[in-house]
Order: sequence, then structure tokens, then C-alpha cells
Amino acid sequence: MGVVTFLDLSLFQSGGGGGDPTKFAPKIIWSDDDTVILDAGITKLVAVDAPDGDAWTITSEVDGFTPVSGTGATFAYVTFPENTGETAREIVLVVTGQYGSNSITITQREPLYLVATYSIDNVGEQEIFDSGHYMFQYDYFTVDEDPTHVTGYTYNFQTTGEHTLTFHLTYAGIRNYFKGNVTSLNIPDIELIPKGAFLGMTGLTSVVYDGKEITRNAFSGCTSLTSFTAPNMEIIGESAFKNCSSLTSIDLTNVKRIDNYGLAYCTSLTALTIPDNCQTDPSIINYCSGLTELHVGSGVTTFSLTNYITAATYGDQTKIGNWAGKLHITTVEVGNNCTFTGSFSGCPELTAVTFGTGYTEIKANMFSGCYSFNNIKWKRGETVIGQDDVITIPAEITSIGQSAFRTTGATSETAAKAVVFENRSTNCTVANHAFRGMKITGATVNSYAIISSANNCFAECSNLSVFNGLYGSISGGMFKDCKALEYVNSETQGAAIIQEGATTLGNNAFMNCSGITTVDIPSTVVGGDTPFSGSSVSVIIARPTTAPKISLTGMPVSGTLYTPADADYSTWLAELGEGWTQETIPA
Repeated sequence: MGVVTFLDLSLFQSGGGGGDPTKFAPKIIWSDDDTVILDAGITKLVAVDAPDGDAWTITSEVDGFTPVSGTGATFAYVTFPENTGETAREIVLVVTGQYGSNSITITQREPLYLVATYSIDNVGEQEIFDSGHYMFQYDYFTVDEDPTHVTGYTYNFQTTGEHTLTFHLTYAGIRNYFKGNVTSLNIPDIELIPKGAFLGMTGLTSVVYDGKEITRNAFSGCTSLTSFTAPNMEIIGESAFKNCSSLTSIDLTNVKRIDNYGLAYCTSLTALTIPDNCQTDPSIINYCSGLTELHVGSGVTTFSLTNYITAATYGDQTKIGNWAGKLHITTVEVGNNCTFTGSFSGCPELTAVTFGTGYTEIKANMFSGCYSFNNIKWKRGETVIGQDDVITIPAEITSIGQSAFRTTGATSETAAKAVVFENRSTNCTVANHAFRGMKITGATVNSYAIISSANNCFAECSNLSVFNGLYGSISGGMFKDCKALEYVNSETQGAAIIQEGATTLGNNAFMNCSGITTVDIPSTVVGGDTPFSGSSVSVIIARPTTAPKISLTGMPVSGTLYTPADADYSTWLAELGEGWTQETIPA
């Protein structure tokens, strides 16, 4: 069969909504060899259930209609003529008789996509009402649009005398029903493809469409559809392309709305671009197992993400869905002032994320469990801050949430080798476990550095060798189990210099740091817990003039304690044991 085209039914191209036949009218289709591929002349399409009572008659001027008369209830079957596309067909049924309190029903008898409006002319001494509520003499109603439903509508009436009801049925068409193997469609000059119009056409391979809207299930199940060209398309309805498993690409340039499951199960799509300000529902790309690249424009609403995407970009002011647990995402670029509805936690192959401007915090668990995470960069106009192998924390970031980068148990050798805090004029507050378990070898906190009440902030960073810029009080477990740590604010191997300003040393802060042998404690420290348990510290330079209240349990059995001249550190010496000696800090 050759190319199939729609007839020009301009009468039906404009208007309404709801049940307006000009909005939903399906178009009758012929092939290029004039073979009609749509069933027409359907019988039993409408039935009139006439009332009980005296004799009545149903007549119509429709060609081929046989008048029906009798008493009691029966059906009048109407055969709708072929719709040539020249005009909508008005079919009039006239019911006359004399009745008591009865009803008359108009029913869609077969599951066809009937688009018809019904109006009733009421002549006689009677009133028509519905569910006990009186209605006007002129009524309007539309049969259910869903072609899978058999629907009916009943008008109740009371009469005291002779009665005539005239039903005006404006018939616009029936649901497209195809015979044969249609492979291609050219659909010009209409604005809307109706619901389910090409549902399940498994032989269809290509479509050209000039209109704007594709309604629910319009191409659902067209498993051979590979080419779809619709440059003016604005609306993709619910499940419109669901299960179009051969569709390799689709141009969404002018699309303004995509409803739920609009592109779901399109397993051959490899890349998708959602245009700026497109309204999206949650499940538009569910189960698109071939989709590896996602590009989301500015101002797009959030939607669920698949487990197959490897690279994604977002425009400005976009609502970003939850990436947590997506197994294959490797790189993401985020525009300015975007909103996150989730995190990137548990993405084992994620290597890099680039952010625009407008961010002041890294939220809790944002990158936790990202074992291959290699860098994080930040855009400032055309300038990009950050580099490969580095987790860069820019000056704009004022807080880092709990476990933001935690990767305990990571084994990846591709992960970032350093954490660098950019020079800043304000502090950055860091929460518990923020960098725990990372495979970094170095960390640098420039200028103001970290203000941290964060327990275990760098705990279990087993490769961490160099840490520069340690500032403020040292939280519990800050360097716990950092067995490779050898330089802390010092160029001397094995030395940890705690900067002036720190007031406390937290519990297990240097626990099991076997590479640290010397600790320099500033004069500002007044107390703490058990910071050196399990360490190899054999030299302590304690600068406070009064011994801070710190527990020194778990220290080596021998070593040297340097203190200010005449400072009383007898409590420390008693706890350290006889193997420790006290000397004055050299000038």
C-alpha cells in the first residue's frame, strides 16, 4: 500500500474541547489507490429505547432507515452513511406518541470512536428531567469519547398528552479502524490527532504530521514506527508514543507539554532533548532502556529519570529529578539556579558534575556512594572553576551537608584525588561524615577554611596523606583511620600543626593515624576528649600555659612533651606515664 493521506476536512479543524466534534473528529482515510481503509456504514451505532405506553413511531430521513413503530420498549437501529468529509452529517430521529411517565435512551451500542452531539427538541405537554432535576427544553450531550466503552444516556420525561421528541445527532465520524498493512502516513492541515487514532498499528513505519496536538494513545503500540516528523507539534498526550519500540529519534523543539508515559517504553531512543519551559509529567520516559543522553532545557518541570542514561545536561531554573541509585549516569551539567528534588547518591559510575551559579550549599548525601566521582566544577559565566581529579568547593558554598561525599568502602581507582576549598572570606560549615571514606590523597582548605562540628569529617580516607588549612576546633573522629596521613598544615613529614584559634580536640580526632608522630597544639586549646587514641604520636608540642583538659589515653608508652617554660603539665605526664619526658618549647 502506498502513502496514505487525510482528506481535507477543514470543517473539523477548529473549535472547542469537551465533546465538540470539531475538536475530536477523526478523519476518514483513503489510500492513494482510492481503496477505503476505514469501515463505514456501521449499523447498530445508535439505538433509541422508546418508552412504554401507547403506540409510538420513530422515523428518520436518513437513507436506508426503516421506520419503527409499536408499543413498549424496543430499539431503532441507525446505519450511519459513509462520511465523505464534505460536511458533518445531521441525523434526525423523531419519536411521536402519547405516553405516561417514561424514558427514552440514546446509547452508543458498539465500542467505536463515535463523535456525535445530541440535541432534543421538546414539543408537547411534558417536561424532560435527569436524576430528578428539571432540564431546559433544549439539551446537549456527548457520547463518551473512549472507544472501549459502551455508553448510554437516559432522558426521563412526564407527559399528559401527545408528544414529539426530535433528536438531532451531528455525526462527525468514527474511530479510525484500519485494514491491511499501512506503512506510512502523511497527515497535513489538521491540528489534532484524536485519542487512540493509530493505536497498535504495528506495520506503520513513518509519519509526517503538520498539526500541533497528539492525544492519548494516538500512536501507542506502533512497534515498527521509526520516523516521526512533526515540526509544529506542541502537545504529546498520555501514552501517545508508549511502546513505540523502534522509534530512534523525535524532535521536540516546539513541544510545550508531555503527559505521563508520553514516550515511555521507547526503547530505541538514544538521545532526547526537552525544550525550554516544557511542562512534563513524572513518567514521560519510563523504561526507555536505550536512552543514554538527556538534554533538558531551562524552566522544565521535574520528571522521573531512567536507569540507562549516561550523560545529562540541564538549562537554567530547571527542576531536576532524583538521580539516586541510577547505575549508569557518568556526567551531568546543571544550569544556573536549578532546584533539586533528590540527590546523586548511589550512582557508582558518576564521574563529574558541573554546576552553574546560584548554589550556596551542597545538600546531605548529594554525592554519597559515588565511588567513581572524579571532579566537581562550577561555572561563573565563561569561566569554569575546578579541575579533573579534584572535588572543588567554591567560595559561594557556605554549607556542606551530612555525608555529602561519603564513599565508605570505595575501591575505584578513578575517583578524585583531592578536595580543595577555594579561597574565601566566609566560613564553610561542614556536617558529619561529609568526606568520609573518600579515596583522596590530599585536601586543602584555603583562607578561612572549615568551621566544623562535623564528627568523622574525613574519617576512613585511607589514602589521605596531606591536609592543609585545618582551622578551628577539631571534631571527633575527624581523621580517624587515616593511616596514610603524614602532613597536616606542615611540610615536615609526620607533623600535624593545629592552627591558632582551635579551642577543642574531639574524641578520636587522630585515632589510628599511624603516620602522624608529632602534634603541635595551639595556645587557644582549652579542652577536648581523647584525640590521639591509637596514634603513633611520640612528640607533643603543647603551647597553652595551662594544660588543657584532654584525655591522653591510648598514646605510645614513651615520647616527649614540649610545653611553655614553668607551665604545669603534671596531669598530662601522670597520664602519659613514666616513658614520657617534659621539655621547654625552643624559642
